[in-house]
Amino acid sequence: GYRMRSILLLVILSLLALSLVSCNPGHPHGSYRYWNKGSKVTDNNYLVRALFVIKQTNLDLLEDLLNRVSNPNSNEYGHYLTMEEVNYMTAIPSSSLSVYNWLNSISASDIEVTADNAFINAFIPLDTFEREFETSVHMYHAMDDSNREIIRVESYTIPAALVSHIDYIYNINHFPQSIMKPFI
Repeated sequence: GYRMRSILLLVILSLLALSLVSCNPGHPHGSYRYWNKGSKVTDNNYLVRALFVIKQTNLDLLEDLLNRVSNPNSNEYGHYLTMEEVNYMTAIPSSSLSVYNWLNSISASDIEVTADNAFINAFIPLDTFEREFETSVHMYHAMDDSNREIIRVESYTIPAALVSHIDYIYNINHFPQSIMKPFI
């Protein structure tokens, strides 16, 4: 029931956090090789949507606890944490606040912080985004017959004010799977 869903969610969040920590945030992720770089985006009214993954604390303790509550030989077996307990254990509210304040200072809009302080979604004006993240935003075209286009960057630099507060910025350099026709 509820306890099992909580532990499954805990496992998924833990794996996500560990995988995000291990990736190199400044370079393309996903299926980059299936996309052709097109023209630079020049519409200064364009807003770059970015999802900031806030650093978490106590991930080593969380992993240890996960191993104990999942081990039938442990005295803590089956004593799962609620999502609120996991959030309390891992969140760094001061980091969320720092990122939120920084986003406000650069005129980001529609800034939304998740209740658990784990993510912040924001829309950043194109020229501001390129300046702050030392990057260029381009249109990319799928190398299949789908005519799909996405707007991404190849690389970026995390501003010094954010380095100690975020692990990753999603939705700016992740390239989705493109459907390729088999070579015959």
